[in-house]
Order: sequence, then structure tokens, then C-alpha cells
Amino acid sequence: MQRVRKLPTLCLLHVGKTGGTYLRNLAREDAYKQRNIVRCIHGDTLETTAQQYGDNRKLAFSFRDPAERFVSAFYSRQRQGRPRYQATWTPGEAIAFKYFETPQQILSDLKSCSEVAKSAAHFALAHIQHIKLGYVHYFHSATRLLLEHQSGNILLCIETPKISMNLLQISTALRDLPINPSSDNLHANPLDVEQLDESAHSTMRDHFGQEYKIFEAARQVAKDIGFA
Repeated sequence: MQRVRKLPTLCLLHVGKTGGTYLRNLAREDAYKQRNIVRCIHGDTLETTAQQYGDNRKLAFSFRDPAERFVSAFYSRQRQGRPRYQATWTPGEAIAFKYFETPQQILSDLKSCSEVAKSAAHFALAHIQHIKLGYVHYFHSATRLLLEHQSGNILLCIETPKISMNLLQISTALRDLPINPSSDNLHANPLDVEQLDESAHSTMRDHFGQEYKIFEAARQVAKDIGFA
């Protein structure tokens, strides 16, 4: 009797505030298991998945512009995940949200002449979930991400706004996963939240340079594998 060769584990990374929950819920749990697809938690990274499943494990993930992700992360945690979740603030988050009402304020204070304000901004960046776990956490560097691509390990890499319009292609990339898309909105923040001004965008690019390098690398990977 011929033995069926098991497919390498496909790790669906859960990069916070990029539509990862939507991707995780495209199908029933058993459909993922049948295809040896592991739905990772927020702590999982390129490094931890390689350690657990081997260097030949495959990868799938979504990504978005760092500034959009920053705004989404701030307001999501300010709401404690509601209405979808009820994730109570950590002590650090409680302090951060007592001090800051908008993401714009954090970025403004990063350039403040006041050492107190600047320290508070750095504290918030280090304690607000999803902001503290940025692309550097998940992918380490643009070079590491591109090496995974060159090794043929990335099967799905898609920018958040393109998810809902490419479900058939996503299904194929996820080993013909029989998807049953949710009606949940990918962008859970209310439409009237304050967006970043040009000064804040400039601060983002200055302070989160590595995040933008990884973002651009992910865009290149998406283009190469047909998800641009």
C-alpha cells in the first residue's frame, strides 16, 4: 500500500489588525486540520513556527499599511476589543489610555520637547497590544521575510484591503480550503475615528522605519506570488 506523503505544515500567522481573524474564520476548524494548516496565535512568528514545525513549514498571512494598522490597533484596544471581543486592558494599557485619547497624540508626543510627554508616548508604544507586536515581532526584518519568499515558503501574502475581493485565490493558496466567508466587517473601527495628519505620518515613517521596510517587502512578495 502506497503511503500518502504528508504536506508540510502551513502556518496561518495571525498578524494583529490586518484581517487575520477574518482569514482564520473562513472555514470550519476541521477543514484547516485536514490540510495541515495551523491557525497561529498573536505570539507566533517566523522564528517560532520554524522552531516548532521545521524550516520547510509554509506561511500564509495578511498585512497592511503601518499607519493604518497603528490607528486600528489603538482604537481596537481602547475599546477593549468590543464589540467582537471583551479583552480587558492590561495595567500598562490602562495607564496608556488614561493619558492618550487618540493615536495622533502619541505620535505628537514622540517629538515633544517635554521628556515627560515623550516618555509617556514610549510607554504607550511598549504596552498597547498590537502596537507593541509590530511587523518586527512577526517577521524580524525585511531581509528575513524575503529569504522565506526565496525559499518558496510563502503561499499567501495579501494586503488587507484586497482580502474580500480575492477569496477564490485565497482558497486556492490555502490548499483548496472550502471557504465560507463571514459577513463581519474587516475594518471594525467606526468611520468617524480621528485619522493621522501629515505630521503624524511623517513621525510614523521616522519612528517605525523597520515596519515600513517590512511592509514594502511584503508588498513585493505579494506581487511576486500574484496577490498584488
